Amino acid sequence: MLKGLFLLEKVFFFGRFLMEFYERGIYERVRIISCYAKKTIMKAAVFLVFILMAGCGGGSLDSRAEKKAFIEEVGYSSDLERAEEIEPFLQDSDHEVVAWACFNLGYLGARQYIDELAQRLKSDEKQIVNMCASGLALMVGEDDTQLLPILHRTLDHDFLLARMSAVEALGNIGSSRSLDRLVLAFDAESSAEKATVVEALGKIGKPEALPLLEAYLSKVKAMDHAVPNRGGTRGSDLHPDALQAITEKAIVEIGRRSHNQ
Repeated sequence: MLKGLFLLEKVFFFGRFLMEFYERGIYERVRIISCYAKKTIMKAAVFLVFILMAGCGGGSLDSRAEKKAFIEEVGYSSDLERAEEIEPFLQDSDHEVVAWACFNLGYLGARQYIDELAQRLKSDEKQIVNMCASGLALMVGEDDTQLLPILHRTLDHDFLLARMSAVEALGNIGSSRSLDRLVLAFDAESSAEKATVVEALGKIGKPEALPLLEAYLSKVKAMDHAVPNRGGTRGSDLHPDALQAITEKAIVEIGRRSHNQ
């Protein structure tokens, strides 16, 4: 709409110029050209000032949103060669931008940044720790056991989401060396954290976890399943139906793995 009005105004402007131009003599034509040139230059100058003012005023407000939008666009591109476009944001002064860069490197599957993300698990910024662990969880596998020590330490972090992300990463690595640490992490009060541990134990697939999971399943079945399912954000308590489904799936997964071995 705005573009159409802008073009219409330009057409009208140019048409009026032609009419005046051909109705006058040579000197008047020179004067008209000079006049319109000055008007055009003034309009361009005013427009440029407006753009600069908008950029300066809006940049400070929208820079975080713009950076995160760009990082996300690269992260969702599935183009590993574009990972280097995210790398500069790892040094950004905004901790939220850094955290978003860490997560999207993981979403992109840029494994060349695994060590970089692992080092940032030591950050004092809880959101960076959370998003780095979450990014790692998206791309680690059984060959990444070198990450176990730092991820085990992250299980003691005071931020719930950081602990949950570390548990997810440990589950995807699937090492039996994490079994004891995850059993300890199961004592968490949050049902969301418990559920994350249950899923990780199922992925590791060791029968040593079965007594714990079977006992928990009995408790979950005894819960009030008639309570409304309100949904919620990541880290919020889960409905008993969801807890039961997650626990039963983990038990079946351990049984399947044990049978295959």
